[in-house]
Amino acid sequence: VRALNGGQVVLSNVTAIPSGSVDILADGTGSVVDLTALRDYSGSGGQQLQLEARNNGAVLVPQFGGGPRVTVTVGKGGVMPVAQMTGLLNATANGAALTLSGLMTMDGVALYANSGGVLTVPGVGSFQAGGGGQHWEASGAGSQILLPALTSFTGGSNTWLYVRALNGGQVVLSNVTAIADGYVRG
Repeated sequence: VRALNGGQVVLSNVTAIPSGSVDILADGTGSVVDLTALRDYSGSGGQQLQLEARNNGAVLVPQFGGGPRVTVTVGKGGVMPVAQMTGLLNATANGAALTLSGLMTMDGVALYANSGGVLTVPGVGSFQAGGGGQHWEASGAGSQILLPALTSFTGGSNTWLYVRALNGGQVVLSNVTAIADGYVRG
């Protein structure tokens, strides 16, 4: 589902997406994907719901709580309500600020900040890596991943948690007092 260059896709009565992989993008000034009634996504297996807003485009999902198979990307100028989201597979701030204030647990969640993006997860105190390996990666000058409440994390049991700051990026874990166990790689 794509809204490009001022286009609008109005799906304002959709309350659930029961299965399948769905990619939703709003790219460009005035571009809108309206999913204001969406509350549930139930994909399984390798299925994912990918939500992306960039270049002054908007993905409207104010009632959607996210989930373990949901990815969120906000690019420069993108608009997407995310404060109500309580679960995600991964999140990316690409040249934009993205604050995930609804996440209280994020075990297995991958985080990316690129091109000066700042990704903040203010409410999570601990983290457990899941299978398949997770990345927390900030790349580019001004790019930051901020986890101010995080005090401990545990790497994967047979896969890695990669924590990387590249090309001037920062991953700020200043309140971490323990790396409990598992595989953690920088």
